[in-house]
Amino acid sequence: MIDLFCLASGPSLTEEDCKLVKESGARVLAVNNSWELVPWCDYLYAGDIKWWEGYANKVPSTIQKWTSAKKAAAKFGLNYHPATGAFNSGMRALIWAMENGYKRIFLLGYDCSLKNGVHWHGSHDAKKGLNNPDKGRVVAWQEHFMKVFIKARKLGVEIINCSRYTELTCFKYSELEFVLGLKIVVKEEEEKLTPKTGVISKDVKFEEPGLEPQFYRDAKKVINPLKKKK
Repeated sequence: MIDLFCLASGPSLTEEDCKLVKESGARVLAVNNSWELVPWCDYLYAGDIKWWEGYANKVPSTIQKWTSAKKAAAKFGLNYHPATGAFNSGMRALIWAMENGYKRIFLLGYDCSLKNGVHWHGSHDAKKGLNNPDKGRVVAWQEHFMKVFIKARKLGVEIINCSRYTELTCFKYSELEFVLGLKIVVKEEEEKLTPKTGVISKDVKFEEPGLEPQFYRDAKKVINPLKKKK
């Protein structure tokens, strides 16, 4: 069962995957500008007041809006999520989700990498006073998400990263198609090379279509799920 999809702004997030998410009927939490790909989403989380100053008037009223910036909540009539410490909005969104009872959370657009660009929508407009990620921030993100991982384990929350490209290593990884039941796992006696990843996995073969997906890999083994074989 999927409790929630959380969509961050990494370059790997695509319209096609967002359509699959919509068809699943699961609740959706968008982070920052990712609401533009899912204007029908249930929630939007943005922790930076400058983001709200640049985009608040564009967000549909049907979306429930959340922030950890107290001034932004007061200024734009947002729901306030009390939180402290170093953060990024994708991290805070996951903490909000856990604190609101979601137990199985699936991620898209959580690249934690600059290899394919900064965001799916390109760079933020500097005129809005918004910063874009750099190498230092990417390193810091890994530390931020490790804190989320520890909190999730304590709360009994399962977080699965389905991002098409990811360098985030603390969460389990699964292809979106398995999560949605568009592929299944059939056991075999021999080792098989998993499609797309190049990761060797014992006793499994991939077929489609299918039903209940139950195959998850340790994310530490997945550096680039879409890397082509040379």
